[in-house]
Amino acid sequence: MKFNHPLVEARFIERLNRFAAVMELDGGRELVHIANSGRMHELFSSDNAMYLTPAPPGSNRKTAYDLTLVGVGDILVSADARAPNALLAESIQEGCLQEFTGYDSVTREVTMGDSRLDLRLFGPDGLCYIEAKSVTLVEGGIALFPDAPTARGAKHVRTLASLVKEGHRTAAVFVVQRPDASALRPDARSDPDFHHALTQAVSSGVEAHAYNCRVSLSEIRINEPIPVLLD
Repeated sequence: MKFNHPLVEARFIERLNRFAAVMELDGGRELVHIANSGRMHELFSSDNAMYLTPAPPGSNRKTAYDLTLVGVGDILVSADARAPNALLAESIQEGCLQEFTGYDSVTREVTMGDSRLDLRLFGPDGLCYIEAKSVTLVEGGIALFPDAPTARGAKHVRTLASLVKEGHRTAAVFVVQRPDASALRPDARSDPDFHHALTQAVSSGVEAHAYNCRVSLSEIRINEPIPVLLD
C-alpha cells in the first residue's frame, strides 16, 4: 500500500485524547488526528520522529494532518489502525498470502449480527470471514495485542466463533505494523477478556494468523507470517 502523498516530519508534544495529539511542525503547533485508540505509549515520545499525511484539500476538518508513521530507533512503525484492513485486502487480491489463496472476491466491512467484520472472502470452497487487528506494540521481539482493553475486539472474535458454528471459515488476523516482530501473543495482562475470548474462539475452530510488515516512507506492505502464541 503506497502512500498517496509525501509524508511531513513533525515532533510529538502531547496526546490530548484517543484521537488527537499536538505536534510541532515548522516551528508551530498543529492538532493531528490519531486514527488509533490504542495507548501506544512506546510510540508517543519526543525522541521519536512523527510522520504525517496532510488532510485532503477542502475536507473541512479540525485537524490538518493524520499521524501515519513513527520512527522508533532505526525502524518505522505504522500507527494508523485503519491500515490492516486495506493491507490484507491488497495482499489477498494479489495472491501474496498463502493462507488465503483460492478466493475469487474480497468484500470489505461486512455487517454480521451486531458486529462489522473487516473482510469477507468468497471462492469455490465457500465463504471466509476475517477480522483484522492492528498491532504496534513489540517487546523483546514479541508483538502484543491489545495494549488497552478492547471490548469490541472480544465481541468480534465471538462473532467469528458463531460463524464457525454455521459452517463458515473464519480467521482473526493480527497485522503487526512494523518489521521487528518474530511472534505475536494476545496480552492477558492488558485485556484478560480478549485473551479468553480468542482462546475459546480458536478452540472452536476460528483460525488465528499474524504477519509483520515492511514499512518505509513511501509504502507499507505485509511481509511474512509469524506464529501466534496462545498460552
